[in-house]
Amino acid sequence: MAAGLPVLSTPVGGIPEAVAEGVEGILVEPGDIPALAHALDRLLGDEHLAARMGAAARRKAETTFSASAVLPRVEAMYEEMGCVPEATPISG
Repeated sequence: MAAGLPVLSTPVGGIPEAVAEGVEGILVEPGDIPALAHALDRLLGDEHLAARMGAAARRKAETTFSASAVLPRVEAMYEEMGCVPEATPISG
């Protein structure tokens, strides 16, 4: 996703939350070799489709999974739990 390429995966684990079918890539059922081959043929045979999905994948990686997107949410979570100590000035 971060490389701007479409995703071709199976909908297992957290993948369906990360990859929207037909938006950032194509999801095929585990073990469905004909569906995998068809999806790969689609992506390799339609450069506009692959480019559109790849661009969407890159946008999602940047807005959802990048450090600049994740760290503020993690920091807020720790602050809510009272686990973030106050900043102490550095003496030097």
